Amino acid sequence: MRRTSSGKKLERRMREVNKFLEELPRNMSEEFTNNTPIRSGNARSKTTLKGGDAITADYAYAGSLMKGRSKQAPQGMTDPTIDWVRGELRKL
Repeated sequence: MRRTSSGKKLERRMREVNKFLEELPRNMSEEFTNNTPIRSGNARSKTTLKGGDAITADYAYAGSLMKGRSKQAPQGMTDPTIDWVRGELRKL
């Protein structure tokens, strides 16, 4: 059976989507960390990707930073990270 030109395009697109999805947790974690305010470096150093799909912020004031109680990150880290994902999905 011969694949059509549109079939090849679909396969290529599916590979792109799969690669995007495979890399998404790591890329989201990096974006979240980049959105984390830096004063002493503690928050950024204790923000990690656990189990390949969960971003953990292991410090006492994580909740305050997430609520935007920092001049460096007035929107917190979650909303800007979600906005970044939306932008990446639009590009895809």
